[in-house]
Amino acid sequence: MLKHFGRHHTAKDNFLALANVLDAGFDFIDVDLVFDPLSFSGKAAQSDLEKVMKLSPQQISVYPMMRFSYTKFRDTRNSSRRELMIFDKLDEIAEKNGYKRDTLWTYLRKDLNRRYTSVAREFYLGLGLSASTYTGELFATNTFSLARYRESITENKPPIGSLFQLSTFQGALYYSFWALYTGQLDFSKLNRYFPKANKKLRFLLESLRVMGYLTRKDELYLLTPMGRKKLHSIEEWLTYAYIDPLWRKLRSESTQI
Repeated sequence: MLKHFGRHHTAKDNFLALANVLDAGFDFIDVDLVFDPLSFSGKAAQSDLEKVMKLSPQQISVYPMMRFSYTKFRDTRNSSRRELMIFDKLDEIAEKNGYKRDTLWTYLRKDLNRRYTSVAREFYLGLGLSASTYTGELFATNTFSLARYRESITENKPPIGSLFQLSTFQGALYYSFWALYTGQLDFSKLNRYFPKANKKLRFLLESLRVMGYLTRKDELYLLTPMGRKKLHSIEEWLTYAYIDPLWRKLRSESTQI
């Protein structure tokens, strides 16, 4: 898989690095695994997950490979159907090894009640190259250029490469999407942060509940298995409709020094 990506290290190197990190005694370790069902069988992803789970890191993030337009995979597209079939098998492996599916694409040890995931934070400030910031009213991504980043910091300016001003409804939609990425959305919080959008969001969420994508417990909306599968497809659509062109633009600008 690493050779498939064009990486120059091996799985042996990765497992050695993971063993060293585990031995170092960090409080929380997240391991990223990527699979490509168009080029490899699902058994490869299953084997990798089981091997990593035997080492017992706190969390394992598992992603289908994205086929960005600036890579050699640009002429192919993900197969959500195959990916979801693989995730069904991965869920079984996780259950046998003391893990649970904690968010759309992460597995957490069952003895833990905390997670590491940047995208599931409610609001955040991005520090460093390519990092993003979300305040509810804006979504910004820092420049990909180290020279421009340093220049902005020197001039006491935000090192922003892309900035989107969000309407109240857009901000609420963004918040809701990533809350549901974790499997649940607390409507009382949504109402507190985006009171002017609560009627539209309530109508949307109730519609999704009637369609079978969500269930409701008081003010908590929970993803159903069907909802999780739909969110998987939406996440990939969002990647290609928004993230891919944004990153392509910022990557291109970073080379124009």
